[in-house]
Amino acid sequence: VWAADADAAPTKPDGFLKGHTSPVLTMAATARALYSGSSDKTVREWDLKSLQLVRAFVVPEFTAPVYALTATDDGSLFTGSSDLRLYSGCHCAQQLPNAHQGPVFAVAAAKGAVYSGGGDGAVKVWAHSVGASEPLQPQDEFVAAGTPGKGAPPITSVHVLAVVGDLLVVGGNNGALQVWGALDLLNTFVRPHRRRRRRTPPPHAALGPRRTP
Repeated sequence: VWAADADAAPTKPDGFLKGHTSPVLTMAATARALYSGSSDKTVREWDLKSLQLVRAFVVPEFTAPVYALTATDDGSLFTGSSDLRLYSGCHCAQQLPNAHQGPVFAVAAAKGAVYSGGGDGAVKVWAHSVGASEPLQPQDEFVAAGTPGKGAPPITSVHVLAVVGDLLVVGGNNGALQVWGALDLLNTFVRPHRRRRRRTPPPHAALGPRRTP
């Protein structure tokens, strides 16, 4: 753990968080806690003030490495492994073993929705209300099959997701980043399609992957 100092580069870490027994693959943070996922098939929560372990999420047991985490300030934690899970506090509120046909490599959250990407090349959208106790509900899905140029391989496995404003950025195994829009953060997800040429796009239009001229 390193202190962020805008005036001077740190010369040594302020502390270490020890507990995982295999490489750490992913992290997520809120204003109060840090979460880490590892190939040791565990998720751990850390107190950044005391630099101490708060708890380990091991029930139900993970059967594969934990590839992805995303957390929200209301205490919800989403994990991607061989399945997709929603934790509320230390309790596993929902476990979706068939979320994808393969491992869940990527998870991202925005207001009203959670996005998961898997080894099947699909991105799935799940309705989730912050602070609500209702389970995740499947809302939409699409295959990130677009290619950046002629002859480029398609995305057959989604490895990372990021929500940036009203855009969803998808990174996969073909070395390219796809930018999808538009995301309606109040009404979860608007299914994307290819952009049509028009002089004045309508507001909140559903756009396909943005292409570089």
